[in-house]
Amino acid sequence: KEVLSREAVAYRAGQHLKKDMPVHLFQQEQQEFTDQQKQFASTLYFYSRRAYLFVRDKFNLPHPTSIRSLATCEVKIAIYVALMELLVSVLNFHNTSPIICPSGFWPARFRPGSNLWMSHIDARPGFTLQALQHLKEMQQQDEWKYSRCSLMLDAMSLRKNLVWDAKSHKMIGFVDYGTGAEEDEREATEALVVMAVGLNSPWKIPIGYFLIHGISAAVQVDLIRSAISILHEHNIRCMAIVMDGHPTNTRMVSLLGGSLSSSDIRPFFPHPSTSDIVYIFFDACHLLKNVRTSFQVFEIINTPSGPARWENLIKLQLLQEKEGLR
Repeated sequence: KEVLSREAVAYRAGQHLKKDMPVHLFQQEQQEFTDQQKQFASTLYFYSRRAYLFVRDKFNLPHPTSIRSLATCEVKIAIYVALMELLVSVLNFHNTSPIICPSGFWPARFRPGSNLWMSHIDARPGFTLQALQHLKEMQQQDEWKYSRCSLMLDAMSLRKNLVWDAKSHKMIGFVDYGTGAEEDEREATEALVVMAVGLNSPWKIPIGYFLIHGISAAVQVDLIRSAISILHEHNIRCMAIVMDGHPTNTRMVSLLGGSLSSSDIRPFFPHPSTSDIVYIFFDACHLLKNVRTSFQVFEIINTPSGPARWENLIKLQLLQEKEGLR
């Protein structure tokens, strides 16, 4: 199953022990299933899942999750094709000259004969080149929509887990910034995600992620500057960064050149590649949660209009429940 138990990796106390691991035991020959094998596997699986699992024990067949991914893609294609055909028929009904779909009308992955099995991308930690290339292609179609964006920065918790990757022939699950270095022996506990969000049109796409076990403000500054510079290389101007109120993020603001001091508020910093400025925003929803938590802990917060009491919020909530408000 290509997954090592924690007992199997507990002895890894240093970098030199990696050379002693029997990695050859995990190496398997990679092969591509033919179209006939894929068609047979899909047909057998949807006739009887139990029969498919029985046959898979005897022969080399794809994992059921691969087949379910194929089925989901085919359903989406069928819906897409039906909607497009309906749209064309409606347009033809209201036009004297019929509309004929050009050869490039259908997206590449929806065209008949295209490989629908699985689409492979390089999803290793670091900046995702495929995502940046996609933005570049979309910008060629509409430069204005894809000329400006903001960067959202957030960390998501991960369960510690070490997995042997048969393709790259190495263990994954450690701290990884996408540089290829393997000096860090700590298991990753979070994924720091950087996502670009359009300002001139409603689009968003993750442009990279990093496996971390806690991160310093200095390292985070380097990642943000690199992300902004990469977007600039693809003719996309980053106007702002959005993040939560984590202490690392507040320290990062100072290192970037901004200031959150009440006596000298400068919620912006210079663009690393141009003379423009990049604005800093904290996530409003996260800030409201911080205020709510502080309010609950201290119960009374002095405001310019007078003391605000937590018990008043409790009474308001009870009144809303009584009146049926949501």
